[in-house]
Amino acid sequence: MTEPRGERIWADQPLFRQIRPTWFKHGRPSSLNFQPLPKDAGLLSVSAGSRTTAQRSFERFTSFAGASSGVMAVTVAECSGHGLPSFYDPIPAGDRFGPDPSHALIDFRAVGDRAIKRTAKLLCRSALQRGWAYCPDPRRGEAAD
Repeated sequence: MTEPRGERIWADQPLFRQIRPTWFKHGRPSSLNFQPLPKDAGLLSVSAGSRTTAQRSFERFTSFAGASSGVMAVTVAECSGHGLPSFYDPIPAGDRFGPDPSHALIDFRAVGDRAIKRTAKLLCRSALQRGWAYCPDPRRGEAAD
């Protein structure tokens, strides 16, 4: 993944992020969930809320890619407020994970390596204040409130 495949997202909407079961701190999702890994080259995968629901995003992710405790959301406006543009990045048919017209990216490349952790913490804080967008395990949802 080097460049987003689609146009920039300008309209405010939720951006759904899968929460990994192992990335919790004190019973709450940690900021690692909102931080791109080195292999991501500064681009964090999300699902665009204008093209899917949190539940469908979860179901698609867990059917192809692996484990998720649920879905939390940040908004395009929150990302933009931290200098992070968002882009549609639909996954085409023929990809090993199948087509996904809702796939999008939050672009951390402009904030620089030193600010990524701090910015991820701010996004995580916003998502935690909002609460779960979708959580199939009610006990996990209660732990994050």
